[in-house]
Amino acid sequence: MIIAEIKGKQYTLEAGKSVTVDYIDEPEGTSFADLKVLYYNNGSGEILIGKPYLDNIKVEAAITGETRGPKLRSVRYRPRGGLRKVHGHRQNYTVLQVNKITKT
Repeated sequence: MIIAEIKGKQYTLEAGKSVTVDYIDEPEGTSFADLKVLYYNNGSGEILIGKPYLDNIKVEAAITGETRGPKLRSVRYRPRGGLRKVHGHRQNYTVLQVNKITKT
């Protein structure tokens, strides 16, 4: 298990699992290597903490698709002015498949 920084946010990653991150403007199937590893734990007691990043941990990940978040609605209302406005928003996300985590 590692904790990596992707586009300014921290995510917990494990080999063989997928994670939903903020939108990355790359086509599906592209390998993604812009990961800054902050924390590494191999499960058998070896723990490494970066100051601020770990350079000897490499992560192989691929973009497997895109998805969208839930519909969010915001309402602006003024009681006497006849003002009623409804705004909607759906956030775009990218799904990353973590293939392998290696320590060099």
